Amino acid sequence: MKRSKQKRAAVIFTLIELLVVIAIISILASILMPALSQARQRAQQISCASNMKQAGQSFVFYQDAYDGYYPAYCYSDGAGGELSRSTEMNWSYNLYNSGCLPDVSVFKCPASQILDHDCTNGKWDVEQNGNVNSFQYIAMGYNHTFLSMKTPTFLANPTKYTPCRNVDVKRPSGIITLADSWQDGSNIGTYVLTRLISDKHTFHQRHPSNSSNVLWCDGHVSGEAKPIGRLNSESSPWTYFDRRN
Repeated sequence: MKRSKQKRAAVIFTLIELLVVIAIISILASILMPALSQARQRAQQISCASNMKQAGQSFVFYQDAYDGYYPAYCYSDGAGGELSRSTEMNWSYNLYNSGCLPDVSVFKCPASQILDHDCTNGKWDVEQNGNVNSFQYIAMGYNHTFLSMKTPTFLANPTKYTPCRNVDVKRPSGIITLADSWQDGSNIGTYVLTRLISDKHTFHQRHPSNSSNVLWCDGHVSGEAKPIGRLNSESSPWTYFDRRN
């Protein structure tokens, strides 16, 4: 009888220990999970920055091959008339097609997985499909208003699709080339940053502290948490530069 009571007490004690261990594990998990999530997000931002820097290197290769010019926002297929989604070859496709960017995976940001549209991350994206159209939905936007037009569109007589040269950029460390981007309010990426609010092609602050990775014209990449705004004025500290005529 005494032995039976001792055995029962041992079993009860073991169950109490188990409950204590489970409670401790739960507490530790609640403490560590946010830290692990932040570490994962930070790793995604670093990977994205590395990809963006490689994309920036392709601009250098392109300029070396084409007399210092930035790639145009898009190119006609020669059919004439207004460009359409079925006929245009945009800057990202042109970098790849010219051989300046051998690996399209650099256009992928790990954190852009939150943009779950098939054209950005899915069966029609740039890695899975790789045709001309899929390059329009990468989540890395080009400052085309200032780099791929002869004059910024808010100035007089802009000429579309005429890129500038690297010598035209007076403040390369302060002028955006690429940035994390999306079509505002949707789940799809975009290959351009536009100044028009109605276009909704803008910065996507998808990294920690609501930051966006930004590639500048001098080749460095930074995470910008401050409000970047849109490319909408010649006084913008992010995008404007004096153009040589």
